[in-house]
Amino acid sequence: MANATVFELAGLDVATMAGIQDRAMNMAANDVNPETGMPNMSVKMQINETNIEAVRFGLRGWRNFKDAKGKEIKFAAETLKVGDKTYQIVAPECMDRLDVGLVQELANQIKERSQVTKDLEGN
Repeated sequence: MANATVFELAGLDVATMAGIQDRAMNMAANDVNPETGMPNMSVKMQINETNIEAVRFGLRGWRNFKDAKGKEIKFAAETLKVGDKTYQIVAPECMDRLDVGLVQELANQIKERSQVTKDLEGN
C-alpha cells in the first residue's frame, strides 16, 4: 500500500530492555496485618508505561505519518545519556502523537526484536 505509514523499529540492548521490564511491576509493603504480623503487600502493574519506554527507545523513525488534516508529521529524536551510554530517543512531541493502542503494538514488535532468536541461542 503506497500511502501506508511505515514505522522504523529496532530491538533494544539487554540492559535497556531489562531496565524497562524491571519497571513493569512495583511491589510495596503497606501496613502490618495484625493477624499475621506481616506487612500487607501491594502490586502495581505498569504495562502502558513500560510500553511507552520501549517505544521511546526503539522507534527510530516513521514515514507517511499524517495528522487529521493530512499533513505529514515530522519525526524528531533527542539525546538521552543513561550512565555511560548515549541513546537517541523519540522526542516528547512525537510520542504525544501516538495513541495507547499504537504504542502497545509498536512496543510488542520492539520487544520481539529485542529477544535472542533460536538461531543465535547456541552461539
